[in-house]
Amino acid sequence: RYRLTKQADVLTLFYLFPAPELKRLCEAMGYPFDESEMQRIVEFHLARITHESSLSKVICAGALAQLQPETSWKFFRDCLRTDLDAPSDSGTLEGVHLAAMGGAIDVLQRHYLGIFPMPDTLHLRPSIPAALDGVTLGFRFRGQHMQVSLQSRRLTLKLAEEASPVDIFCAGRRLTLAPEKSLSLNCSN
Repeated sequence: RYRLTKQADVLTLFYLFPAPELKRLCEAMGYPFDESEMQRIVEFHLARITHESSLSKVICAGALAQLQPETSWKFFRDCLRTDLDAPSDSGTLEGVHLAAMGGAIDVLQRHYLGIFPMPDTLHLRPSIPAALDGVTLGFRFRGQHMQVSLQSRRLTLKLAEEASPVDIFCAGRRLTLAPEKSLSLNCSN
């Protein structure tokens, strides 16, 4: 009689897998899957989540990054306040929610800035919310030091000078990023 969930269980698929990969996996199992189907599934589950799990809003932020960017941004801002807005009797006094903090960084890196390490190469598919700007993150991919930054709707990926070349898959093309070089994308909506 009740269709409620305390957390974003089904939406975790949209959080874990980029849309093209999720589409490929579903179609390989014989299920048709396009953007309208993704939207339908997301709407169905969003209407039934109570967000009683500290990870629920993190999952929603990542799952919605490409489908509903502004709703995603709202969930992202909410997940950053997981411990700050918690009632005093919620267990927060016993410690912070490290998984929610790590998830927020993952949403920023993978879903918004678009850094998707894949077995074949580093995929770059940003989905930048309108309010996000002035971000720089360092990371390692296959042992190579890299940096991604977002400034004034321009996303720049750089490779450290002592690094080896790295293959990047972006906008349907495979590119090779050489040491001390950068790749820039205009991320205006």
